[in-house]
Amino acid sequence: MNNNQSEDEVDGENGSVLCLRKNAAPDYETGGRADLLATLLEQREHDAALIQELGQDVASLRQQIEDLEGDVFHPHTPARRKKVVRATYPFHTPQTRQNRSARHNKTMEVTRTVMAEMLGCKTAKKFPLVLQRWPHLLVSEEQLEDYFNGEIHPTLNPIQICLDSPSHPWNSELATIFSEHVVNLPEYSHFELDANEVAEHFICRLDTLRKAHASSLPADEGEEISAEQKRMAGLVKEQVKRRRTRQNNLFLARRDICEEKMDDRAWALLFDMVDKLGVEGQSSDESDDDEKGPYRVKTQAWRNPNVTSLLRHIDSHRPTRNHLGNRRPGAASRERKIVRDMSTRPIGKIPAKRPSNMYNDGWYEGLSNVLKAKLGPQPPLPLPQIRRIE
Repeated sequence: MNNNQSEDEVDGENGSVLCLRKNAAPDYETGGRADLLATLLEQREHDAALIQELGQDVASLRQQIEDLEGDVFHPHTPARRKKVVRATYPFHTPQTRQNRSARHNKTMEVTRTVMAEMLGCKTAKKFPLVLQRWPHLLVSEEQLEDYFNGEIHPTLNPIQICLDSPSHPWNSELATIFSEHVVNLPEYSHFELDANEVAEHFICRLDTLRKAHASSLPADEGEEISAEQKRMAGLVKEQVKRRRTRQNNLFLARRDICEEKMDDRAWALLFDMVDKLGVEGQSSDESDDDEKGPYRVKTQAWRNPNVTSLLRHIDSHRPTRNHLGNRRPGAASRERKIVRDMSTRPIGKIPAKRPSNMYNDGWYEGLSNVLKAKLGPQPPLPLPQIRRIE
């Protein structure tokens, strides 16, 4: 057949063939497609069975690893451990009071007195200046090496201490020698001091001196702190210390006033109220620029106004003169001036675990449930009522 001829031109002889190709496939072509489809289906079933068998092998291998090495197989990367940020709360839980005996206080006083005579320093704040003048008070590293080799031992004359650690063996042996010396002193023989207690107070005092010395050093090696920074830091520290002292003195004065009138039930209730409030519950104050001026009192916003009125009633009974009519010894009392625009500012941490009727109801209701739980108010305390007689 000529290649240039079209299908329509060869209609006579091959027309039936063309018609079969258009309308129906021949038998041999139909049989080939069926065989191919069957082969593909078999291959698919074989692959599925192979994948299932492979999965079973992996599971079996995982179980064998866990049996041999424990539960160390982690199919996924473990999640990163989240950083725990602890919440801080503006409350202060009162610490348990330590009722120290008179014997304990006397032993501490004698220990500090004898140590001050030996070191030439009465207060810990001046200890860094003493070390600058007499650096030989600190034992050297060479002396410590000789001490561990058994060549030398600590003595009281001259006395040398180790500030690296208060519990250093050198200090422990020195404390034993010091306690025996103090117990045998004739001027303190009537106190019947215990040598072990004296040694403990000696170590505690060394720790206080170590902290005073460390606070005078730069924060980092090579860092220099200017004289102005030292002066300002010292002023702030002294201001906070004086304010805390005035707050503590106010607490003790109020307790003494109530204790003198304990025969009256109302004053007994006031004594319990002051005792439950503690030092933190007293009004904080801030001295004015003029040292002779009044104190600016910062009223506690969390405190119940009724409690504040009772505290002012106690202050009105504070005696300023003795039984002879003369002014009591000591510094003159300063006027306490309430500053309204500062009355709602929070002063330090609020004391927690106090009776519920000592907190301001409006302030307490403004707290969240979490803060209320952290505050932990206790059962209410009976309080007297003030009735003014005109």
